[in-house]
Amino acid sequence: WRPAPSWRALGLGATCSEDGRRFARPREMKEYEAWVDAGAIVEREPAGGDALLDEALTALRTSGGLDLGRVADVYGAERSEAARRGAQEAIGLGLAVVDDDVLRLTDPEGFLFSNFALAGIFAELGEEDGS
Repeated sequence: WRPAPSWRALGLGATCSEDGRRFARPREMKEYEAWVDAGAIVEREPAGGDALLDEALTALRTSGGLDLGRVADVYGAERSEAARRGAQEAIGLGLAVVDDDVLRLTDPEGFLFSNFALAGIFAELGEEDGS
């Protein structure tokens, strides 16, 4: 679960990543069979604006957490600050901490309520995007 990861997966509904660009196989059997019959052409999702959201989602589900310094370097200081703002309620509830500019979920409470913490971060990052 590092930034811009690459991994392979096979089968119905499997999701892969190549240099941080994800692609998924069809989730329904009929669509999957049709996809295979058509040559199994992979259409990759663009890395664009969802790259930070994907990085936050995967990083915060690990003990390594989300490196806010890296976020500032790669996506801009305003995006790093938006992630920090979005985490404030989770931090206040003891579900997350920021140590050495790394946002981490606490163990076990933060991991158990990770969707709550992520929702605040995603909301702030969405506001930064204007969505």
